[in-house]
Amino acid sequence: MEYTNINKILLSLVLAFRDLESSLTKEEESAIAKTAQQLSVTPQVWETKIEPNLLATISKNSSLSKLFQSYKSQIDRIDGEIPDDLLPTSADLESIENTPQMARSRAPLQVNQKDIKSKEITNMAIKVMASDSPTKTANKINSLQRIKQFLNK
Repeated sequence: MEYTNINKILLSLVLAFRDLESSLTKEEESAIAKTAQQLSVTPQVWETKIEPNLLATISKNSSLSKLFQSYKSQIDRIDGEIPDDLLPTSADLESIENTPQMARSRAPLQVNQKDIKSKEITNMAIKVMASDSPTKTANKINSLQRIKQFLNK
């Protein structure tokens, strides 16, 4: 899989959620859920609208920002790709419980069955960000632990 900027940012964020020891504020959760909704509805405005807003939200939480920057630099350092067998699977995505907030705020995932390999990070991130508790939801995804181990080699 090609690791574009969107993949690096979303994967770094979900990994950071997994390690975040403190809870997000309601305002942070709301901003992140809004980002998930925008990403699921209009992914084509990632660079101009979604990315800047998401990075601003991340930077407001110092703990989240430190974890995010750490994972982003680790992902930037790997010259190449994370092996496909470490990436989230359909089963990983199905293991994330749908929450009332997700049902209200999220358009269908941007998955294209013909090109599923290119969408698993985006789909995973949308589900995590749209959940009532992104930190708890990220901890339910088993493949993230394998990715963390790969990055720490």
